[in-house]
Amino acid sequence: MTNITFNNQSFFEGLEDLIAQGKSVQFRLKGRRMQPFILDGCKITVAPIKFQDATMGDVVLAR
Repeated sequence: MTNITFNNQSFFEGLEDLIAQGKSVQFRLKGRRMQPFILDGCKITVAPIKFQDATMGDVVLAR
């Protein structure tokens, strides 16, 4: 497996395109901004969801 690093702008532009296509994206988080809920190096999956399907406690990526 190859590790690829993107700057934030490129990463989020690509992520937004994939989510708009209905695809899920899995990646390792780099950084500590989400601690203590999501730790540096954790593998997370971002998937499309309808607003009305979100529930208390869900972590959402919003623009």
